[in-house]
Amino acid sequence: MMSQDIPCHMTSFCGKDLNGQAVTLPQGAPGSPCLLFFAFWRSQQAQVDAWLEACSPQIQAQADLSYYEVPVIRRGTALFRWWVQLGMKSGVRDFERRRHSVTHHTDPEAFRRLYGMPTAGQVYVLLVTREGRILWRAEGQPTNEAIRELAAALETPPR
Repeated sequence: MMSQDIPCHMTSFCGKDLNGQAVTLPQGAPGSPCLLFFAFWRSQQAQVDAWLEACSPQIQAQADLSYYEVPVIRRGTALFRWWVQLGMKSGVRDFERRRHSVTHHTDPEAFRRLYGMPTAGQVYVLLVTREGRILWRAEGQPTNEAIRELAAALETPPR
């Protein structure tokens, strides 16, 4: 459940997956809703992986559910963005996994403020419709309670 001070809508943003394809999320996701895993530091990859594992049953069971890891990284120069993308790509060998990782180059602090993410020290997980309506959110490590809430959100049709 989301408190009133947490945004209920996400505007679309653009990024590139690790295969180099431009992606617009959540609007351009092939399925709806879309499960987005936002991370702000390389050291958070283990936490993202824990979420992916914990959410795997829902991802497998929901034919229309899209999911993406979204590293949020400062914009920097074109050379910086290329270097970051190349480094991340070299760490992910699987084509499908690369397709589900979309780097978003922006001002991380402004992005966090916009979406009610108080610290860059946590991973944030949002379930969002293609139209941008935030249906569910969690932060930090996955918990049994969070996974139950996600399952309930997936069973409840968006209003």
